[in-house]
Amino acid sequence: MSTDYIQNMLGENERVLLITRQHGFVLFSSIIAEIVVTLIVIVAISALTVANPVAAFGFLLALVPLAIMARDILAWVNHQYIVTNRRVIQISGIINKDVVDSSLEKVNDVKMTQTFFGRLFDYGDIEILNSDRQRNGS
Repeated sequence: MSTDYIQNMLGENERVLLITRQHGFVLFSSIIAEIVVTLIVIVAISALTVANPVAAFGFLLALVPLAIMARDILAWVNHQYIVTNRRVIQISGIINKDVVDSSLEKVNDVKMTQTFFGRLFDYGDIEILNSDRQRNGS
């Protein structure tokens, strides 16, 4: 994402402390199915092509999971978390941008959930709880 876009969002005397995105495993877990489906389609069509030359057009089917994989990669690249000295900003969207920010003054709690593999590979889920969006049941 362009630093000009981020700089235009900042207020007076506001500075960026951290820019990050989700762990790469999030991307990998979302595209692993597309990779497997693409390989299965290619192997199946290759086996059918020997018997029927018209089946070669079946390779176009491999473009569907590849297009979905490209969309997942673009979504991951364009989803950022920015921490400034005043707020936490979440930016997402490939063409249209969706921006959610929470003032640091309104942050009440930070909830962190980490699985076994998350602890092993140093990633987890963080939920920022602020005075506008309280935890359900509290």
